[in-house]
Amino acid sequence: MKNLAIFIAFISLLLYVFNNSTSKNSTSTNSLLEVENNEDFSENQVVRINGLNSYNEKNLISAKKIIEENFHFTCVIGESILTEEKCHCEDIQIELGNQTGMVYNSNEIIDIYITNSNIFALGTNVKGVCFGNQIYVQSYPTFEATLIHELTHLYVYDHCHNECVMNPSSHNRWDNKSKKPIYCKDCRNKLPKNI
Repeated sequence: MKNLAIFIAFISLLLYVFNNSTSKNSTSTNSLLEVENNEDFSENQVVRINGLNSYNEKNLISAKKIIEENFHFTCVIGESILTEEKCHCEDIQIELGNQTGMVYNSNEIIDIYITNSNIFALGTNVKGVCFGNQIYVQSYPTFEATLIHELTHLYVYDHCHNECVMNPSSHNRWDNKSKKPIYCKDCRNKLPKNI
């Protein structure tokens, strides 16, 4: 069952990448125009922060503060979610009745699932993963940067190679002094103006 779910998620990812690359110029231009023309774009978004299996309540409250300060989304603390599947995000998506695709819909609530457990996506151990309106984040070791990284995927699909929060292997992704993510100029330009 897990292999089937991973295979389906992999095919979905391939189709998403293929569709995105074939229509990249027109899609990205239209998306950027929509974001630039709507300064309240992010403020209408609602985020529900859920504890997943093993989690710490303090991390949910911390996530709420980080998201509200950086994205200005309306955040609510959701329920404690217990799943039979403990760590494979594709299987958790199916168990919860969520889509395994990666397309974000701004008219729907974003559910963030925070866990103390290791998580896996496409068979790989990851700190976080974004399935469009469902985001999974491991509460350590780079919680703040990972949370913002996954939320930024709503606007910036690709990973970055600069010193930036969108570069998953960068050691310079979070400014501890200002409590803000570090964005390179390219990624910053893809975000709505009010973020």
